[in-house]
Amino acid sequence: MKSKIICIFIVGLLIITTLPVIGKTMDNNGSTNTNHEIAPNFNKVLKPKQSLRGLRVIMIWGMEWPQEEPLVLESWGAEVDLISAAAISFDELKSYHIIWIHKSASPWINNYCTDGVIRDLVYYGVGLIFCQPNYAHIPKCLPYTWEIIDNEPMGCAGAMLDPNHPLCIGLTIDDMPDCADTVGEIDSNYTILTLSELGVPCFACAEYGSGKIIIQMNSALGFNEDSCGDEPPLSPEMVYRMFEWARRSKSVDLTDVETIQRPILKLLQSYPFLFPVLQKLKQNLGQ
Repeated sequence: MKSKIICIFIVGLLIITTLPVIGKTMDNNGSTNTNHEIAPNFNKVLKPKQSLRGLRVIMIWGMEWPQEEPLVLESWGAEVDLISAAAISFDELKSYHIIWIHKSASPWINNYCTDGVIRDLVYYGVGLIFCQPNYAHIPKCLPYTWEIIDNEPMGCAGAMLDPNHPLCIGLTIDDMPDCADTVGEIDSNYTILTLSELGVPCFACAEYGSGKIIIQMNSALGFNEDSCGDEPPLSPEMVYRMFEWARRSKSVDLTDVETIQRPILKLLQSYPFLFPVLQKLKQNLGQ
C-alpha cells in the first residue's frame, strides 16, 4: 500500500514539473520549446475590466526569457505565442494583431537582422508594442529613431503631455509607464505622451503606413512591485488601452500583402526617391 502511494506521488510530481508553458514557443529554428517553468502568483494581478479574448499576440524575446508576461496576458483572455529574435519571419508573424517586443529583445533583433520583417508588418497594419530595451543602441525594428544611450533608470512617470490622447484619456499618471532607460535622440514622428520625473520621455506612439507603434520604457509586465511602487508594474487598464489602440485592423489582409504589395515596398526601400512619386500618385487617384 505504501509503495503504491509513493508511486502515485512520484507520477504526480513528474506531471506537474513537465507541464508546458502557456502558449506556443519557437526557438531559433522555429521549433516548439517548452523547457521553461513559471510559478506565478495571479492573486497579485488585477484583470482589466474588458477581456482580451480574440487578441493574438506574438512576443519576441532575445536574451531574457519572458517570465510572466505571457501568463498575465493569457489570464486576461489573449492568445500569446513566443518567438526568438532569430526566428522572426513574415509568415510566422503575419497572422497576429500585435507584436510585443519584450524587454531587452531589440538588440538581438538588430544582431539577427530580422528588423526589416517587423517594419514591413507594421507598415501593413500589425500593431507594435516596444518595451524597455535595457541596452544602449538604436533599435532598427523601429521605422523612426528612438535612441537608447544608457540602461540607467530615469524616474517614475511624472507628467502626461496629452491627457486627451486615446492612450491616456480617463487614466491617471499612476497608470502611465515609468522610465527604466535613458533616452537620447527621438524622431519628430513620435508623439510623446508621458515624461518621467526627470523630464525623460517614457511613453510615446507613432504611425507607420497602416500600422501603429507604442513605445514604453517601463519594466516588465509581471506580478512584482516595481521601484515606483506599482504592482503590477504596468497598469492592466494601460495595457488594455495599448492593445486596443495599436491592434491590427480586421480589414488588413497580409496574404495579399506578402504576394503583391510587399515586393513593391522592398523596391521603394531600395530606391527611396520613389516614395514622393508614389504618394503623389495616390493623391491623384483619390486614395
